[in-house]
Amino acid sequence: MNWLDLCISFVTVAETGGIRAASRRLQVTPMAISKQIKQLEQKLGQALFSRSTRNLKLTEFGTVFLIQAKTLVASGDNLLNWLDNSSGQPQGVIEIIVLNEFADFIVDYLREFNQLYPKIVIKLHGYAKAVDPNQDQFDLVFGSGEYIGRLQPGLVRRQMARFSADFYASKDYLKKHGTPHSISDLGQHLFVTSTQNSPSNFVIIRGGDQILNDGSTEFISVTESMIASNYASQVAIASQGFGIAQLPTVLPACQTAVKNGDLVRILEPLSIPDFTLYLFYKKTDHPQPKIKAFLDFYMQKVDSFFNI
Repeated sequence: MNWLDLCISFVTVAETGGIRAASRRLQVTPMAISKQIKQLEQKLGQALFSRSTRNLKLTEFGTVFLIQAKTLVASGDNLLNWLDNSSGQPQGVIEIIVLNEFADFIVDYLREFNQLYPKIVIKLHGYAKAVDPNQDQFDLVFGSGEYIGRLQPGLVRRQMARFSADFYASKDYLKKHGTPHSISDLGQHLFVTSTQNSPSNFVIIRGGDQILNDGSTEFISVTESMIASNYASQVAIASQGFGIAQLPTVLPACQTAVKNGDLVRILEPLSIPDFTLYLFYKKTDHPQPKIKAFLDFYMQKVDSFFNI
């Protein structure tokens, strides 16, 4: 195996903190990663990690070598980008991680995108919980949390859309428990919350991003009746009368539930915080044509898809 492949495995283990995490990112077996690290150590004649039963820790030599290995890996990426540029047409695989509820935004325009860029292959991964950019392999992450940027500061963040996240409940729930008319009334009610929020029993009543508490955001703690793993489940559970849910108004599932009368919006006069969708991608010395093509194409589709 060549130096570049061995260094990619080494850098990935160092960044993720373990063999298994690195294997998930690179989509190979842990045994293969372990073998590559041993091969690299044999070539160098030095140990890169001090091994214990719990985790791997870089040796002094490994810490120094990591800087050089990252440079080599970056050079390999830049070479691939140059080859893409010189070919005249964007090509390659784009690994995209997208919040399950918004996967339709990608899927609905795939045929048109493929006609324009037939040499680009989209590999789409849905997720229902927080993404860790240090553990997950991706080119682009499409989601709602600024926390992604905090986990990996080197990422580029691009805002896709902003819209409100309002309070909804079923008619049956409101008939049984009454309709809240103010923020203070919410303390007397049950909530269907989501693991998309952290912590799940907090809802936002003013300002800021749905997940990031940056000082400009005001939260209140609520009583949970159910905790859903994703927004679609949150809509379904709230529709059955289990409690109030705070939901992005742009969600197709939410819009359908309101249209069918399963949910009604409450506290309408109140100012509800914005819900923001972002695209995160890795910063490189040279722009990747395939990423630029994707961004340019899909940014033109935001307004029409989300009706904003």
